[in-house]
Order: sequence, then C-alpha cells, then structure tokens
Amino acid sequence: MKFGDQESKLAEYCCKDELGRKISCILTDRRLVISDKNSEESYPLGKITVVSTVYGRYWWVILIAMLTALTCLADIAFRGEVSSSWFVGFTSAGIMFYLWFIGYTKFSIGQMGGNKRYSIFGKDEKLTAFVDSVNEKLS
Repeated sequence: MKFGDQESKLAEYCCKDELGRKISCILTDRRLVISDKNSEESYPLGKITVVSTVYGRYWWVILIAMLTALTCLADIAFRGEVSSSWFVGFTSAGIMFYLWFIGYTKFSIGQMGGNKRYSIFGKDEKLTAFVDSVNEKLS
C-alpha cells in the first residue's frame, strides 16, 4: 500500500478470516484500507457511514454436534460394540463444539451503496480497539 501526500497511518490490524486468508486493515487520516494477498480495497472516510463489529456463535453448529454425538451413542448402544465410525463421529462433534465455543466476529463497513463484511473466528479485542479508533476518526 502506498500512502498519499501528507497521509499518515493511524492504526493497523491484521488477522486471518474464516477461510484462512490474511487480512490487513489500515486506518489513515484520509481512508480505511482493507487488503489481502490478492486485492486491496480503499474506503474514503467521508463515504463510510458506520463501522461495527458483532460477536456471535453459529448455533446450528452446536445442534449438528449434539446430533452427531447422540447418533454415535445410539450406534454404540444398538450394536453393543465400538466401531471406527464412533471415533470419527465423536471427533467431528468435538471439532464442531470447538468452533461453536470460539464463535465468530463480523467486521462490517457501511457505505451509502451497501455494507462490506469480513468474518474471523473468535472474539478479538484488538479488532474492537481498531474499530473504536476508526469510529473516533469518523466522528
């Protein structure tokens, strides 16, 4: 990223999104720049209406995890023996429970033409601090 004349970096945040791509967010005194390996998007501060974060959990993931675990328990109860599907089922349920537990954070940039959203796993205090610094600059 190249800075313009008399443009300075005020804040920076780097993370990996849900797909594992590295994302860099840079706030300057004129714009907000979001870049990854393949692209770079620049949002002039005058055109941004809102920047926010929302933390949540995928509730459907915990439901699938519970159904998977119950199916494995029912399989063990009816067969009376432990099979290889038992290990795969409980491992899958454990991974789904972990993804539910850490949750996700959606980072949203609002403009007159619509919103652009980025999602990352977990709750990140650095992202919240970055969004606060962007909102300070906007106000």
